[in-house]
Amino acid sequence: MSVPQRRPYRCNTEKLQEPQQAALDHHLSSEYLGSTYVSLSKQHGTSLPLVFPSVAAEVNLQSMLALLNFGSSFRVPLHKATGRGAWDNVRALVLSLYLDDTSPSLLSARGMQGVGKEKVAELLRVNIYEERPHPSLPAVMVGELRGPMYEFVKRVVDVLNETGGILLEQGYTDLGSFVLEALKEAERVGRMNGNEPEASVVIERLVHAFPAFRDMTVVDSQPVYLFKKALFLLHTLSLRFSRLSPSPIPLPRTEELPAFVDNVLPSMLVHLGVISLSEARDARLRTAFGEIDSATLLELPASDDRGRAEEESSLAPKPGPTLTPSQVASLRAASITALDAFASRAHVLKLDLNGAGSGGATAVGLDGWLWSAAKKREDWRA
Repeated sequence: MSVPQRRPYRCNTEKLQEPQQAALDHHLSSEYLGSTYVSLSKQHGTSLPLVFPSVAAEVNLQSMLALLNFGSSFRVPLHKATGRGAWDNVRALVLSLYLDDTSPSLLSARGMQGVGKEKVAELLRVNIYEERPHPSLPAVMVGELRGPMYEFVKRVVDVLNETGGILLEQGYTDLGSFVLEALKEAERVGRMNGNEPEASVVIERLVHAFPAFRDMTVVDSQPVYLFKKALFLLHTLSLRFSRLSPSPIPLPRTEELPAFVDNVLPSMLVHLGVISLSEARDARLRTAFGEIDSATLLELPASDDRGRAEEESSLAPKPGPTLTPSQVASLRAASITALDAFASRAHVLKLDLNGAGSGGATAVGLDGWLWSAAKKREDWRA
């Protein structure tokens, strides 16, 4: 399998339907986007209050954050159990894995391979047992491993065990050492071609080696490549280490990568009128998001909503529509195309959202902007 190559501004916005093109132009000209793009486009929620003993240790932790970046379908029960959403629980878990004094380290390949459900549940501070009446003893309750928290913990443990086993088979001490080697290979390939380190080399190695990074499927007989976690990892490493001069690790350019789409971006793009579900085959989806005036979502908020939004985040979110895997893949793929269209249209219009002539919007920048704004603004979070 070869990872598809990416070209900058590959989306032909002339082929967009008139309502979608009008929506793009409307959003790109909004005061809210223009005034917040710089501050929000590079926020992806990966900063943790840690001091690392080495660059390799930090790369390993960032790699683990990307590996475990899943679980949005569990956001409602996770909120009920912990008061936090899926991503905040993943961050808390990785922080706990890092600080735990178990030997071998739970962030090492051997520690990942051997960690069990009870330990992960303890670190997440969730109960993976649900009580039920004893089948033959009246008034007696028994605990049984089941329920949404058990399912979430089981998925986390399965990914850790599987990835740790693969790393040990291939002779790596942890996931970070695999990623560092892939980055060096990307640098060699880029140098041979007269280029900077090739992002596709790292993505291809991750996707080939680990099922947890193999984010792809088939919809209507067409392959759909999403690779959210691999793209996310590359971009977070770039954001972190490009601040240092020189960078201690080889860094591919990530500005021209596709967006790394989760559940937040499709929801926001539907609400903003960029993705239309009016012709969805499943009639439920045509009204699943309700009627909304997308223009009001682009107005500047009366004040900074951060405090209220963080306060609201402790409230359990309302569950969204239940989708099939094909529907999920279609919405996520549509979001990748939509953010490509955003970046392409900004390029055509010569919009300099970064200011000072430093360039316009990119798909990954708009990804960060939408994701961060959806967390920051009370009206968007709702």
